Amino acid sequence: YHITSPSVVDKILKIGLTPHSRSKIATHPDRIYLCSSLDALGDIADMMDGFLHGNGTIILKVDVNKIPKAAKFYRDPNFSNDGSSDEGFYTYTNVPPAAIEIYKK
Repeated sequence: YHITSPSVVDKILKIGLTPHSRSKIATHPDRIYLCSSLDALGDIADMMDGFLHGNGTIILKVDVNKIPKAAKFYRDPNFSNDGSSDEGFYTYTNVPPAAIEIYKK
């Protein structure tokens, strides 16, 4: 799953997800953040809504089987307070539009 702003959903559905560096917590190279479950996404959704000043968020479902086979996924050490969670991860690989659908507005 991926969470995003309503203002960019149409663009994502057209061109896919592309790595970016608009970091919210730390400075790092361009990447795409994903969560492996809706439960894990809950805390991020609350945090993102705060960053978006209450303008809401959109949850996208990503089919990782439709991402290029060469893609590598990395555990996000900032996902949990102690860095032990394996539910948050990121990739440097573009996610094509065919792998993305709106899960919840």
